[in-house]
Amino acid sequence: MRNHVYKYNMNEKALLLILLYYVSIDVIAAEIDLQHPPSGVIFGNMTWPGSGAVTVIGSALTFFAGSVLNIEAGAVLRFTSASAVIVVKGTIIAKGRPDARIVFDGVDMTSIALQISGMGGARVIVSHATFSNFGQAVNLENSGSSDGRSSLYFEDCVFERNGRVMDGFNADITLDFLRCEFSSNLRPLAVYGYYGRQAVRFDGCSFQSQVSGAFLMGGCEGTIVNCVFRNHTDYALSVESRSTISDSLFVSNSGVALTAYYLSTISDSRFVSNTGIALRTYQSTVRNCLFVSNDVGIQDQALSTIADSIFLMNRVGIAAREGARVDGGWICGRPLDNSSDLIILNSPRSMEVRNVWFGIPGEFESVIRGSIKDIYWQPGSGLAILMQISDRPSAWPASLQSYYATYASLCSTPQSRGLDLQHPPSGVIFGNDSTPSADAGFCPYIGLSLCQAGSYSVVSGSSTCMACSAGTFSTSTGECKQSFKNHI
Repeated sequence: MRNHVYKYNMNEKALLLILLYYVSIDVIAAEIDLQHPPSGVIFGNMTWPGSGAVTVIGSALTFFAGSVLNIEAGAVLRFTSASAVIVVKGTIIAKGRPDARIVFDGVDMTSIALQISGMGGARVIVSHATFSNFGQAVNLENSGSSDGRSSLYFEDCVFERNGRVMDGFNADITLDFLRCEFSSNLRPLAVYGYYGRQAVRFDGCSFQSQVSGAFLMGGCEGTIVNCVFRNHTDYALSVESRSTISDSLFVSNSGVALTAYYLSTISDSRFVSNTGIALRTYQSTVRNCLFVSNDVGIQDQALSTIADSIFLMNRVGIAAREGARVDGGWICGRPLDNSSDLIILNSPRSMEVRNVWFGIPGEFESVIRGSIKDIYWQPGSGLAILMQISDRPSAWPASLQSYYATYASLCSTPQSRGLDLQHPPSGVIFGNDSTPSADAGFCPYIGLSLCQAGSYSVVSGSSTCMACSAGTFSTSTGECKQSFKNHI
């Protein structure tokens, strides 16, 4: 096995070479012994051998603009100190093969493998490589761009057991990860930057067994397609601006599996058995998604649209803090079970729900009402407006059809789910109409499925709990002052 050991110490010749570089790169490149580069500064082209050859990097090594480093398949790059790093201002091409992967091996989670210059114009292409034991596998230098857009492309790469995969701010960069695996890294892949000038794409990637997966912040626009996020304890994915998540799976995460803010779109994705919040949204759109056996399916922070999505046996299907619009799909749970609610509304803004099948025949609207809570303590505001309740299940979106046979049976007949349709729960209704119907606003307060029949209203000033056998309504606590079994 061949070993190439490079040791770099700054000297006067290196300084002279750097100055001359700006006069004539061709002349300088001709004078440099590329096998023994001076002081960690590389001009021109260089090839590091593969087939098991080991290159030892003991300190910083900088490839300037115009230089190209080719790393052959099967190469092993061993970083031996905390200061060891490859600084990329030019181009690095490292193409391994399935049978000859390139190995980037750090030291005690302290070193950095690749540092991308903030001056712009850097180009990195890496395939079939493994990055492990680094403090950061890739660092985006905190600087603006003056020499053009940088681009990083990783294909079939593995990032494992690093302190962090990627971190830093870069004003003008494109990042692509195709079929990459991220596992057992201590901190998330994080990218920060100006709005609209960072494009980050994950396609066919897997994130698993980490505290957090990926964090795209400050306007980084992400595209996440056909990815899997599994077993994260804080968050699996967090995106902040105009990102698109599609055809992806979030499974067995705790905390918040996915946070999507500011005009992001989530479509054709599955959220299964997440023990915290499966999806937290803010002014975003959710379409054709499946939520099964999560603690909370969707927690909407403000005015999102949820269309044609399927919610099955979540403890809470949808929790809306600032209202939301729900159109189409299934919301199926166990309304008579205190641990399972279809919708929770905690907002002074109204929430509109239309064309949804609740897993219950439409004529049993009181059962549906009994599964909806309003925990915003202000009578007359934050109405849950039901419109056109579906009395039969709608067809699942085409993108979810392959999961129908596995999951649809969870929304079994009401009787098999413990619903007594002959004695459904009822609720106290707030709104302008004291006789709610399928297309009228209603808002049962928490703890108010008290009576078995009748229409209910709270008249301002009298606070009477109408149609209850005894007791009066308390506006301070939102409860009747009489003990009744609470079905919601």
